[in-house]
Order: sequence, then structure tokens, then C-alpha cells
Amino acid sequence: LYLRFRVFDPDRLFNYLIGKVQFCFTPAFFVLSAITILSAVGVAWANWGDVVQNFPRLFQWWTYPVILTVVLLVVAGHEFGHGLTCKHFGGEVHELGFMLIYFSPALYVNVSDAWLFPEKSKRLWVGFAGPYFELFLWALATWVWRLTNMDTIINFLAFIVMLSSGVKTLFNFNPVIKLDGYYLLSDWLEIPNLRAKGFA
Repeated sequence: LYLRFRVFDPDRLFNYLIGKVQFCFTPAFFVLSAITILSAVGVAWANWGDVVQNFPRLFQWWTYPVILTVVLLVVAGHEFGHGLTCKHFGGEVHELGFMLIYFSPALYVNVSDAWLFPEKSKRLWVGFAGPYFELFLWALATWVWRLTNMDTIINFLAFIVMLSSGVKTLFNFNPVIKLDGYYLLSDWLEIPNLRAKGFA
């Protein structure tokens, strides 16, 4: 139920991009992004009634291709977070592709090179970077949704990111599903193939 289809080798692309995004790996950016995420949690909590009230906006025939496009772009950013962090720590990333997880479309980037890092902290950062970047996008989208007019396209797009990324991140960190939470646990315990060994 995990079907992978390799699309291309992104290593040269990541070599080009890594110089452009080095500021993302600074303590200042981490603190700023963490503050943004925490403040967005407060905004979402305080405006939960408006979130529920606006939910039916998504169920119109013309919204489905828009939602799919936005979700795939966010997922691409998530995977680039993994890949660029691996590249930042000196690894190589030679596989980016499309996959079906229980027949649901997704993207993936192969960062198995991170297992060559002697420092556990670097391996954990590679696993954490994707969902953390998506959480940061969720926080930005939450603020944009709250601060823009409800009748604008930017508000609608932000609402899509806010809902989809918020729910998806909860699943992503679940360690019993073979997603980022599982791989973080596997890296933290330093047990490769943790699921297979656990069942055995």
C-alpha cells in the first residue's frame, strides 16, 4: 500500500537552492518561526467558530482541483524541507518522486543519505524539517486567513492550507503510521526497519 514512482534526481536543484535558503537554518529563523506557529495556534483557537462556519466553502464543484493543487504544492514544500536539510548537513538527495499511500497521492524525497550522518541530532533534524516547515506554512496561512477579507482568493487559498496542513501534520507525527513520526522515532531509537522488527 506504499507505491513509489521515481520522477527525477533533485540533487542539482537542491545544490542551487541551498545557497538561497541558508537563513532558514539559523537560530533566529527558528525562534521567529516558532513564535509564528505558537501565535497562530492562539489565533486558530480564538477563531474556531469562524473556522467551522467557513468549512462548507470547500464543498463546491470548482474547489476540488484548487484544493488538490494547493495541497500538492504544500506537500512539495514539505518534501523540499527534508531534502534541503539533508543537503545542508552535507548529504546527497538523488530521488524525488510520486507515491500512493493507501491509494492517496503524495510526494516523497529519499533522504536515506542522512543515515550516514554520525550525529543523531542531524538525522533527527532531517526528519523534523519537513513537518516543521509545513507547520510554519500553516501558521502563515492562519494569519493570512484571519487578516484578509473573506471574499478574496488569497483568503480562500490560506483557508485551504490552514485546514489541510493542520490535519495532515497531526497524522504525520503519529509514530504508528509509517510517515515522519515513525521515521523520527526510528532515528531517535537508532533502530532501522523499526516497524518490521517490532512486528517480528
